[in-house]
Amino acid sequence: MIDLQRIFFDPWSQNAEVYGWILLMACLVSVSCALLGCFLLLRRMALLGDAVSHAVLPGIVLAYLWAGNLGSHLALWVGAVSAGVFCSLLIETIRRTSRIKEDAAL
Repeated sequence: MIDLQRIFFDPWSQNAEVYGWILLMACLVSVSCALLGCFLLLRRMALLGDAVSHAVLPGIVLAYLWAGNLGSHLALWVGAVSAGVFCSLLIETIRRTSRIKEDAAL
């Protein structure tokens, strides 16, 4: 039998201050992602968010390999942002210079 009390409630009763900050950060991230997602959806660019979010991962991996550790948050952030911007620019370049539509370029 699964002990739901132990799984769902016990972690929150210990270290309430730490979990409070985690919850606050999760709420802030979800609000910002919801606003950006609605903006992209209204501009008919909903798939761009998916493409950029998947393109960010190789940027983080390359930044990790370059920095050598996970402690360098600035390097990981720069790698993620540069990969996301590069992906967006590449998609836009493909769309503008060829007859390929945006959804196919993604």
